[in-house]
Amino acid sequence: MSTRRVHYVLSTHWDREWYQTFQDYRYRLVKLLDRILQGWQDGRLQGPFQTDGQAIILQDYLEVRPQKRSEIEALAKSGKLVIGPWYVMPDEFLVSGESLIRNLRKGGEIARRLGGKPSRAGFICDIFGHNSQMPQLFSGFGIQAVFLWRGINHIDKRLLRWRGADGTELACYRFGNVGYCDYAFKVRHADQPNRPFDKAEAEKELWAFIQNEAARTETDPVLVFDGGDHLEWNPDHYAVWLDAGKKEGQDFELVHTSLDAFVQEMTPQSDRIQTLYEGELRETGRLAWERDQSWLIPGVLSSRVWIKQDNAACEALLCLRAEPLSLFGSGALKLEYPHRLLDIAWTWLLENHPHDSICGSSIDQVHEDMKYRFSQCRQIGDRVSMEAMQAIAASVEEPLADDELRLVVFN
Repeated sequence: MSTRRVHYVLSTHWDREWYQTFQDYRYRLVKLLDRILQGWQDGRLQGPFQTDGQAIILQDYLEVRPQKRSEIEALAKSGKLVIGPWYVMPDEFLVSGESLIRNLRKGGEIARRLGGKPSRAGFICDIFGHNSQMPQLFSGFGIQAVFLWRGINHIDKRLLRWRGADGTELACYRFGNVGYCDYAFKVRHADQPNRPFDKAEAEKELWAFIQNEAARTETDPVLVFDGGDHLEWNPDHYAVWLDAGKKEGQDFELVHTSLDAFVQEMTPQSDRIQTLYEGELRETGRLAWERDQSWLIPGVLSSRVWIKQDNAACEALLCLRAEPLSLFGSGALKLEYPHRLLDIAWTWLLENHPHDSICGSSIDQVHEDMKYRFSQCRQIGDRVSMEAMQAIAASVEEPLADDELRLVVFN
């Protein structure tokens, strides 16, 4: 290509709960999405919004703005809202493989329920290291490329190939030295909220950013990701982007697209990517602040250990008792399989899996709220398990003598 296409992707990074509670953050989320919708309505915003790789933010929004559902569905159907692939952005080491699968499946279900298609971009931008089977899991859901940051000191180039434990290999995009916040901090200066906007300076910094990204990207398409922690879109800087894209004689074509559009153009050229990593990506950040800020934060593996214990107990309850016993009762005794109840139990559990929740790295109130979600999961799991066990035990038809007691043991 004589002209390289620069894919501008508008998103945010939405920690559902962290240094504020879920309800505090949701109040801000509603305002953010209201302004996104308004931008589309008045024409200032002309491209899609990527929902930070997770579908739950739309569910949280619609609980407050149910009157917006038809509008959200229309936007999802048209591709303006790019949803998923996750339900929530989890930690990869503190939850089970089955939980990761249920998480991706539920994210896809919500996307389709809202009239859209699940994103095929494997977004794991802020997770504290990556397990060796993520390429396999992503590939199983038709996900063609991965977007990551922490766990790997790969800073001179944006692209790499990642080979998982089973041999599955996916192309990966590794964000820059401030990760997914790179554009927001270096061009928008979102970390300096009192800095006055200067259009000429903004355009200069935009082109410098594009040149830097292009030099570090082996394929023709270049990515500019505009999303940081709880950041909204910036209409002034967005207008600069639109104006820059209209100028002729440039070496770059500037378009507002999505991660999926970037993947679609990048992956056919993945043979240009020379760097290969295999297995787990758990390298600690070893470079100076100025060069890279991708701390791994390994202490989350043991912080607030009761969370890890409760989570493991709930995963075992659903996977090893509630579901198999219910399936046995359904198959052998024609009992009704409690699909909806088990889905509700999984939903309560998955909502404790965001990386700042399950990691135990949030304020105390956040983790107090997690106790209630674990409790709801356990109540459902225990009840459906008991119902199935009672029915199975009662189905044994051998007669009993008056002095006999039958004991049914479930292993």
